[in-house]
Amino acid sequence: GAGGSEGYGSVGSTPPQQSMARPLVSAGTEQGPSTPFREKVPIVFLLTDGAVANEHNICRYVQSANEALTGMSLSPVRVFTFGIGQWCNTQFLRQLSQIGRGYNAGSLRSETLRTNIVQLMGRSDTPVLMDIAVGMHPACYTGGLELYPTPIPDLFCGNPLTISGRYIGKHPSVVGIRGRLPGGAMWEGQVRVFWTRHIPVSKVFARQQLDLLISSHWLAGGEASRDPKVQAMRAKIVGISTRQSIPCAYTTMVAFPSS
Repeated sequence: GAGGSEGYGSVGSTPPQQSMARPLVSAGTEQGPSTPFREKVPIVFLLTDGAVANEHNICRYVQSANEALTGMSLSPVRVFTFGIGQWCNTQFLRQLSQIGRGYNAGSLRSETLRTNIVQLMGRSDTPVLMDIAVGMHPACYTGGLELYPTPIPDLFCGNPLTISGRYIGKHPSVVGIRGRLPGGAMWEGQVRVFWTRHIPVSKVFARQQLDLLISSHWLAGGEASRDPKVQAMRAKIVGISTRQSIPCAYTTMVAFPSS
């Protein structure tokens, strides 16, 4: 089923697309156009122990609904997803939480179910910075930007946010960060950037990039797609996996003696 934060009520689990729709609509209508981006952050929690047939449509619906809310100067709905057991579609839950700027978690064993659910819900207690954007001086950037995750999730107290990326250009001295505080005011700051040979940055963030790319590949049609862009995305996933020696859904780790 799916649940809304206080003031938005809770809804059932059938049909799935309609149950996601009601909290999204109420989140937009309660705030009202005259008071955009109030303190209250609309949040939907989706907990499921199975899979449905229209998962792609649910992701696209949430994406279009949030874009519509943003266009009306209303706060997009945050989506937190939780999978129970081994029959959930992990790609769907991860992609849905990514679109909703939330977090994804799960539990395979009943012994950890309550603890993991409480931990996920606890993440939403204290938002620190929302609608986050990062940037650099235009002179440093010439193209080829890749940013993970996209969109950038919100920053919540006690939950560090990791953003990785790559681009073509010069090394910046600072990176700018902009976001919205819980009270609605905008905040801007700068973070100093340092360069080092001692930390394998690409390998540190490779796992995160692979997970996000695999989820995006699934949403775009996955293995069944004949779209050249989707096939190129798969090739990119395989390239990162083999280059960084991290197995994924499309590769296998092979060990062999070297002497």
